[in-house]
Amino acid sequence: MMVCLAKSAIRILCAVACMLVSPMVYADQTEDQAEAFFKQKQYDQALSIWYEIIESGKSSAGIFYNIGLAESQLHNTPKAMLAYEKALRLKPMNEAIQSAIIEERKKIQDATIPVAPFFLNEWYKAMVTFLRPGYWSFLGLGLISIIIMSLLSANKKFKTEGRQLHRYKLPLIVLGAFFILSGWLSYREIYRENEAIVAVTCEVRQAPASDSPEARTLYPGEKILMTDRIGEWYHVQLLNLDAGWIKKDCLIPILIDHR
Repeated sequence: MMVCLAKSAIRILCAVACMLVSPMVYADQTEDQAEAFFKQKQYDQALSIWYEIIESGKSSAGIFYNIGLAESQLHNTPKAMLAYEKALRLKPMNEAIQSAIIEERKKIQDATIPVAPFFLNEWYKAMVTFLRPGYWSFLGLGLISIIIMSLLSANKKFKTEGRQLHRYKLPLIVLGAFFILSGWLSYREIYRENEAIVAVTCEVRQAPASDSPEARTLYPGEKILMTDRIGEWYHVQLLNLDAGWIKKDCLIPILIDHR
C-alpha cells in the first residue's frame, strides 16, 4: 500500500509539472515568429511579440535578453538596460547577458565605473535563482507530501519497510525544507523592488530637496540601488558606491511580474 501511494503521489506531481510546462508551447511558437522578425531587422514587430509574451506572464531570461538586443538596435538605451537587468536577475552569471550590459553601458554618457561585486554574493544569486520560486516550492512540498503519505500508510504488516523508511525520513524532510527555503530566497531575489534604471537625465542631490547642492548628473540607462525614500525622493547608491538623492520621476524600477 505504501509503495502504491508513493507512486500515486509521484504521478500527481508529474501531472502538475506537465500543466506548468504546457503553456510554454505557445510561447515557443510566438518566440520563433519574433526571432524571425528580429533577423529581418523588423525590431518593432519583434518587440511587440516579446512584450506581449511578457504581459501574459511567461517571462524568461531569454526573452528579456532578446528585448534588450532589439531595444539596443533601436538606440533606446534605458529600455535595453532595463531588459538586460531583468534577464540578469533571472540568470545572474550568464556571460552573454553580462557582456551585453557592458557594451550597452558604453553608450551611456559619463557612466559610472562599477565596483566589482563580491563573488560569494554572485554565487548565492546563481544558486537561489537556478529555479523559479514556484518550482523550488513544488519540489519541496512534493517531497514532503510523498514522505507523509508513505508514513501514514505504514502499519505492522509493513514493519520492515517502515523501518527502512524511517531511516531516510529525516534527511528527505530536511531536503524538502531546503527546497522550500530556496523558493522563498529565490522569490526575494527575483522579485525585489530596490533597483531601477535612470530614464531621463537627472541630478543627484545631497539632500531630498530641489535646492540641495548637486552631487552629480546621471544620464539615461544608468543603474541605481534604492535604499530609502522620502516623499518623491529616493536615496540611491550608484554602481561606484557613491550615494545621493534623486527624484522618483527619473527612474524606471526593475520589476519582474510574478503572476
